[in-house]
Amino acid sequence: MKKTNSGFAVTTHFQDKDEIVREIYDRLLSRVEQCGPVIEEPKKTSIHLVNRTAFAGVATRKAVST
Repeated sequence: MKKTNSGFAVTTHFQDKDEIVREIYDRLLSRVEQCGPVIEEPKKTSIHLVNRTAFAGVATRKAVST
């Protein structure tokens, strides 16, 4: 997995969040990487997943709602 330097970090999207939020993201990323290489592009409010072009955006929440 390659990460870009946009001034934002993936890890900051998970600060002060429930642990399950990161676990869900890691599972999603693992599944997506089975289709090919993925670049994580952290933005101010989301994380874009890219392979040639952006194909998904992940916005983290503080907790998982039930």
